[in-house]
Amino acid sequence: LNMFPSHANRFILDGNVVPTAWTNNGNPHAGLTTTGLRIGAQGGQVTLREFLKLCGKSPNCSFSAGSPDQTRHKFHTLLERLRAHPISFHGKQVTYTQAVSGISGGLFVVHPVAKFPGWAFLADLLEELWKASSVDMEIQPAHLHQDYDFREQGYAVECGDSPNPRSPAAFIVIGLLAGDRYGPLAPTVSWNDEPCASWQARASNSYAGPWNRVTNQTVLVVGNTYDPSTPFENSEGMAKLLANARLLTVEGYGHTALLNPSASA
Repeated sequence: LNMFPSHANRFILDGNVVPTAWTNNGNPHAGLTTTGLRIGAQGGQVTLREFLKLCGKSPNCSFSAGSPDQTRHKFHTLLERLRAHPISFHGKQVTYTQAVSGISGGLFVVHPVAKFPGWAFLADLLEELWKASSVDMEIQPAHLHQDYDFREQGYAVECGDSPNPRSPAAFIVIGLLAGDRYGPLAPTVSWNDEPCASWQARASNSYAGPWNRVTNQTVLVVGNTYDPSTPFENSEGMAKLLANARLLTVEGYGHTALLNPSASA
């Protein structure tokens, strides 16, 4: 849009990343920040809070403890049990880190679509973990297998274009600071960018603005109010930075309106 504004026709931007966060305001030295933390350190935590609140209010949510407060307490108790030791679950060990990472991903889509099972499945999974954590079970060695998820394609873009620390050791400090400041899901956000520490390729001429070049058509910026990956503040920032844009605010949950369609978007 800004590099070639005369060629831009009609655009709808969803799952927005405010450009100044992506480029670190043009500073190539990331310091104790990562791309994910600059985009939205609190997005997952805020969405999780809403998930637990809605679950606590619903008689149909399997993980509900009867009220939002009691459900939040139940969730944090589950995390403490996982911190103490892994939970044997369907023949495998589930560690604290695996659980938190899975919860982060489980918040992306509210209703089942494609490979995302939805929030009802997440509630069922948490309840099963809760029941398993309440029983003394023999811990068996984990034999975990994960299919290739093509993650390197994303890293080729992010690590080449967006500043991240160059030292793997920095991510230990960043993860601890993020957890203390933003909550248990934030370290996952920072550690997701750790491969960039050793990524060899770098963009030779990254674009760092300006972001307000005039386009022929108005750009529609769409943002969910509770997006765990690209929080709503990114959509607000994008609409303000672009010279000719309008913001459609979707009072909804999950990552992008595309994966979480509603009557308004």
